[in-house]
Amino acid sequence: MTLDSVRIPPGSKASATLSGSWQRPRYWDWNGALAGTEPIVGLSLMQVGGRLEWARSEKGPKSTLDVRLLLGFDAPDKSNAYVSFCVGENLTRWRTLLDDPDRPPEPSKSCSVPIGRVFPFCEPFGTPKIHLFGLLLLRDQVVGARNGLWHLKPEFRDKVPSEWAHILSYGRTGFVSLEHESA
Repeated sequence: MTLDSVRIPPGSKASATLSGSWQRPRYWDWNGALAGTEPIVGLSLMQVGGRLEWARSEKGPKSTLDVRLLLGFDAPDKSNAYVSFCVGENLTRWRTLLDDPDRPPEPSKSCSVPIGRVFPFCEPFGTPKIHLFGLLLLRDQVVGARNGLWHLKPEFRDKVPSEWAHILSYGRTGFVSLEHESA
C-alpha cells in the first residue's frame, strides 16, 4: 500500500482550500479549515515509519472541515511533544521529539488541495519522523452510516486498492502497515 495509490476523481470541478495559522497560548496549536466548493468529508493520516494511522471525519453535509495540529508537551522538556492531527472531528495522535521546540512545522498559510488524492499537510518533523497528510472526498462520493460514520460508495470503492477500500469503508479510526514508502 502506498499513499499515492488512491485516486478518486471528483467527477466535477470541485476544489478545496486549506488555510490556518499557529497560536501559542500554552502549546503550539495550528487551527485552520479545509473549505470546499461542495460538501466534503475527510481523512486524517499520520505516518510514523512504516505505520499509517488514520481517522475519518464526520459525515455531515459540510463544505468546511476544521483542521487542527496540536503539539502538546510536558514541562520542562518542550521538545518531547504529543502530536494530535485532525481533519474534522476525529484525530490521529503520536509522540515525538521536536527538532526545535521553538519552531513548529510550517503548513501553508493558504493553499489549494486536491479532492480524491492524498495531499501533504506539512514537512515531516521530529524523532521519530512524523508525516501528516489529508484526503478529501466529496460528500456525494460517500454514503452515511450510523453513529456519524460514512463509507465510500461501491462504484468508487471498486476502483481503489483493497487496503484503501477497507480504510474508506470500515471503522472510524485505525492503522495499517505501509510498504517501503518514501514520503
